[in-house]
Amino acid sequence: MKCSELMKILEDYVPARYAMEWDNVGLLTGRRDREIHKIMVALDADKGVVEEAVRQKVDFLLTHHPVIFSPQKSITDEPGTPEKLLKLIENGVNCFAMHTNFDVVHMGRIVCEAMGLKSLAPVEMTCTEDGILKGIGTVSELERPMSAGDFAEVVKNTFGIEHVLLFGNKRKIIQKIAAVPGSGRHMEQQAAGTGADLFLTGDIGHHEGLDAMELGLTVIDAGHHGLEKIFVDFMGQFLEKNVPVCEIILSHTKCPFDVK
Repeated sequence: MKCSELMKILEDYVPARYAMEWDNVGLLTGRRDREIHKIMVALDADKGVVEEAVRQKVDFLLTHHPVIFSPQKSITDEPGTPEKLLKLIENGVNCFAMHTNFDVVHMGRIVCEAMGLKSLAPVEMTCTEDGILKGIGTVSELERPMSAGDFAEVVKNTFGIEHVLLFGNKRKIIQKIAAVPGSGRHMEQQAAGTGADLFLTGDIGHHEGLDAMELGLTVIDAGHHGLEKIFVDFMGQFLEKNVPVCEIILSHTKCPFDVK
């Protein structure tokens, strides 16, 4: 299968038009006419993942987070170029990212569904298509109210996370959840505007956490890796079903930090 054919399948499923203006999605390294036989799916194209892709002779690396995000003026062996970019290019590994476009189409929904919750609306609307609101994050409701501390245990058990950060009173009774699995920084106003009791996110800073508490929200920060690693299995299953001519490899990385 040509890279261009695989790209069409991916872009039909998760259109690039849903990505935020500041984002960098789609084919980031490689040739569109390259023959693709082996695909690896990963959350990040970090050094370890790129080395694994090269070692396993992968042709196409599909990631959630873009390998090129900040402007890169040159790609050389001079200081300033990440070694992983040179490795991808030198070894003919095409790298393709689905970032905020995936967030809009699937991420919030599948994170909530994993916990047995139904998606009701986006936390932040970014567009309307065919009368359907689309956007970042998902608002959902628990069938029965529970304490924020008990819900934190649900999150940990569902996603295999050892620790989460909880801002606010763990005994507070909650029912309505605003979930932004990626970065929830500066989205506390939108989360509060949904009428949510709790804001579940993958990344919130100290000051934003305090601001959210002042808005009446309890916050659970479960980590970017903790919530968004679901991308790997989800897209792996999609590729197994829709691209059967290619071998699919899933790269399940560990959380990049420890809590001591």
